[in-house]
Amino acid sequence: MPLAGRCFLCIPGILHEPQTSFRSRTRRPPINRQGGSVSRIVPTLAEGAGVTTTRAHVQYIVTEYGIAFLHGKSIRERTRALIDIAHPDFRAHLTAWARQHAYL
Repeated sequence: MPLAGRCFLCIPGILHEPQTSFRSRTRRPPINRQGGSVSRIVPTLAEGAGVTTTRAHVQYIVTEYGIAFLHGKSIRERTRALIDIAHPDFRAHLTAWARQHAYL
């Protein structure tokens, strides 16, 4: 938990989703914890959010809408690939944000 810019507790990170899946009744990761109102693929992280896996280490992102292979791709290619596998309700917003910030 970040507090005044310092980390006092462990950030779950890369192992959080597999462990959450394993402990759930359906054995599936939580796709959207807010009942569909918030996308899990977002353009930016909240201030103070912890990052435990860098973009250089991510090869695949899998959602119920597809698989994005990100390894070795440019920022523009990664942006497009992630938008393509986001929930359809959020793609227009993600695309507009990416264009506004010159990622597309």
